[in-house]
Amino acid sequence: MLAHGKLVILVTCDQACTLTLKGKLSVRKGHRSRRYGVRRLVVRLAAGKSTKLKLTLPKKTKRAVLAALRKHKRVTVNLGGFAACGSGTTASARLKFSAQR
Repeated sequence: MLAHGKLVILVTCDQACTLTLKGKLSVRKGHRSRRYGVRRLVVRLAAGKSTKLKLTLPKKTKRAVLAALRKHKRVTVNLGGFAACGSGTTASARLKFSAQR
């Protein structure tokens, strides 16, 4: 899906909740890395059901990531999520992964 400018992840929540998801991508350039943002996503989740989320990448980010992967560079994705339900219960999680062609 990256070629279409989207990151696809599967999320679930044991209670009905509102999930806020945001993140950053980093691409190595020499001995430094350049960071790009991912659009923030706010979604309501049903209790106990898995939901597929598609995070859309801005054009600039998509272009940089695809160019880096073409050159066999490593791309790292950091995502953070915050879930809140109506009763006041909150939870957060982080996900980090990298890809290289």
